[in-house]
Amino acid sequence: MKEDYAECLLWNTKRLGRRRNKGVQMMATFVKVRVTWCSEKMKHLPSSRSYSTVAKFAEDAEHWPDTAWSIVLDFSSSVVAHAESFEATARFLVPDAPWERLRSGCVFELYEGFKKAASVTVL
Repeated sequence: MKEDYAECLLWNTKRLGRRRNKGVQMMATFVKVRVTWCSEKMKHLPSSRSYSTVAKFAEDAEHWPDTAWSIVLDFSSSVVAHAESFEATARFLVPDAPWERLRSGCVFELYEGFKKAASVTVL
């Protein structure tokens, strides 16, 4: 598992289509992901077509939540988000986030406070 995260970090950022614009890194807005809700979260699923919370990446584990990044998930419908596992799109809340962590095959977790809400795999 550690090797997967290391590979994600070393990924060629050119593939993400990064450009510099007035000092802010920009990239394609969304990536496709597979979301799997934790059993506790299944009792209180989002009622809208988007969901935003804090992500926990392996690279940040030692200093989390002090070095956490917010992720926004968008669903095709609120009904889709009520499945235990489903596809959605994801993006960071801010443009200067570490976009290389959203490379295909990368895995991270979503938290609500200190409670794990979901596991996410970038497709």
